[in-house]
Amino acid sequence: MSLDGFNTEDLSNLRGAWTDLDQVEVRPDRGFSARNVRVRPGRVRTRDGYVTALAVGGKVTSMHQWLTSALNRLIYYEGTGVKMKNLATGDAALSLFTLAGRGASVSEAGDKAYIAVYSDAGLGAGQARFVNPTIVGVPVDIAFQAPLQAVPVITATGAGLCTAGAHNFGYVIESRSGFPGAPAPVTAGGVHAPVSFTVAAGGKALNMAVTISVTAPPVTLYPIMTRTDNLEKWFYTGDSYLCAVAGSIPVSIAINRSDEDLALGVSADPNFGYLVQSQAGAGPFSPSVLVPYNRRLCYIVDNKVYISDIDDFEVVTEDRHVIQIPGKRRIVTGFPLRGSLYTLGPGWTYVSSDDGNDPREWPVPQEVSAAIGTSSPTGVAWKTAGDYAWVAHESGLWLFNGQYSEKPISYQNSDFWRRINWAIPGAVQVRENVREQCVYVAAPLDAATEPSHLLVWYFGQGMAPFTVDFNYDDFAFGTFSSMCMVQDQVTGASALWLGPSAAGSILKQSIGTRSDNGAAINCPYETGFLLGDQFGVKRFGAVELGVAGAGTLELTAYGQDRTESAMLEPIPLSAAPGRSYRIRFSLNNENLFLRLATNAVGSWFDLTGIRTYWKPYLRNR
Repeated sequence: MSLDGFNTEDLSNLRGAWTDLDQVEVRPDRGFSARNVRVRPGRVRTRDGYVTALAVGGKVTSMHQWLTSALNRLIYYEGTGVKMKNLATGDAALSLFTLAGRGASVSEAGDKAYIAVYSDAGLGAGQARFVNPTIVGVPVDIAFQAPLQAVPVITATGAGLCTAGAHNFGYVIESRSGFPGAPAPVTAGGVHAPVSFTVAAGGKALNMAVTISVTAPPVTLYPIMTRTDNLEKWFYTGDSYLCAVAGSIPVSIAINRSDEDLALGVSADPNFGYLVQSQAGAGPFSPSVLVPYNRRLCYIVDNKVYISDIDDFEVVTEDRHVIQIPGKRRIVTGFPLRGSLYTLGPGWTYVSSDDGNDPREWPVPQEVSAAIGTSSPTGVAWKTAGDYAWVAHESGLWLFNGQYSEKPISYQNSDFWRRINWAIPGAVQVRENVREQCVYVAAPLDAATEPSHLLVWYFGQGMAPFTVDFNYDDFAFGTFSSMCMVQDQVTGASALWLGPSAAGSILKQSIGTRSDNGAAINCPYETGFLLGDQFGVKRFGAVELGVAGAGTLELTAYGQDRTESAMLEPIPLSAAPGRSYRIRFSLNNENLFLRLATNAVGSWFDLTGIRTYWKPYLRNR
């Protein structure tokens, strides 16, 4: 068949898919479907595949890379506990602790990482822990240590400066996390039980002797005492004793401070309000999400946010360190942005601001939105390339920069978004790939309870819903359970890692890999209608493709109503073809779109342009 007399229509600005086409005007450059491909300006190509990064014995529902100049760790929730892998050395993963839940929230604090575990419902599953890999053995401690019951003995050792009269004595234990703790000694019920001692006339030098059990060294003991004029007002004496080893440690500390010296020193009164574990080991609260903010650490606990002192991440009190949203709404998660702290619930967002005072003195939280928030503790990505965040709400994926965008960037793909199963909120996770300029949403679609699809929006050509490019990934291995951007400490390159939904392997995306851990990548791409004018029947005679790749590219031409189609001759792909491919066929319809696909291990395509050959169809000629 000769192509003489045929018109040509070129399409070179290939874009992502607009799948909810009832909302938009059909455009030739927008695809109907983009599965397991990546869209970049002017091209659509098969996505990179995945290889094994780490073998695991169970489902991995959360991952966090802890990367500094001195360490590179992956902290992940596997099965019913938290583990840590040294990515720099490749040593075997360490089991940090066991606590039943859905996943773990991690916040870095210098050489320590604080960890909270949340449930399927997004609530706190137990006490916060912290890990310090710089200490031999990589110990894990429960935060907010309880005061000790060991009772000190006070004796006079000779003439000295301590003011004559009755004093009360106690001590504070600073844990190896740096938490100063609540005053000791206490009773078995946790009630403070100070020791009384009367200093003889003329003043004396004193000694405090106490034997304490140290299980998590190093710890430091600080004596505290009252003045004679007020036995309820407490001061640090300025003395200390470092316990550098574990065991039963006899401590002996000289105390030689007058009441006047005490008054000029540091008050220990605030310590009495610190929230700590009970003597039975119960925590003061069970946080679900940890959020770093302005050198503070925020613990989200149901309808409260406990916000620590600056640089003292375990110093929180019930009366000075709590903020709540008006109406005491449940808080799901939060994030810092532009110097403010944003807290979110299932259908609302509020903002708070640190003014340097105790959190109770901060301005009342202000409402940002009464309709948009998130029900997932992992439904926000705030570690992004700019001063913005991504928020996953039942209505869509929203861009947030202090206020929400007019429409979600998922607007043109609302049919996909409506399929997300929000029954287990923690299964919905959001991450940004800074290098690739795209945002990922791990989503359980339809009846799935673990992520079945990876929804991807490329925003390199703009962050509005009409400028982003959408595609989605699915996998031959089925569902997965978590994702994390992991940076190579040497090269600086980042790759997406996927946690499995059953025992197997954590996978990492590998540039140039053309399979998913050995399985074929099924990547069909459906163009939009290749002709903008949809009116009048046309005769289509050929298409010409600018395409490179490997394997065989299967082609199907569809008419406007998808009931008419033509199987085209497959194209044997080449990585450097040096020419375009022209495929002849005959199809009469108002418009035309193409389905291009590869589905074999090692196969891939990179499509850069399409030329369509057509002419008006005259029935009597």
